[in-house]
Amino acid sequence: MPHDLAAIEQAGPWLDTDAAARFLGREPGTLRGWRSLGKGPAFRLVSGRFVRYHIDDLDAFRRREAENS
Repeated sequence: MPHDLAAIEQAGPWLDTDAAARFLGREPGTLRGWRSLGKGPAFRLVSGRFVRYHIDDLDAFRRREAENS
């Protein structure tokens, strides 16, 4: 779990790619790659161009990854 989890959670439930990557302990480029492949955690497009991840979706994704490893 990232060291700055409290700061991430204070930002609200919707995280941008950089914050979502920190939450998952990954690089932002990994999340961008997953999106282009249709993989990874669920995300939403806001105003048709801003990618946002809900913290609950990220947590569920992290739990699924832990179960599958």
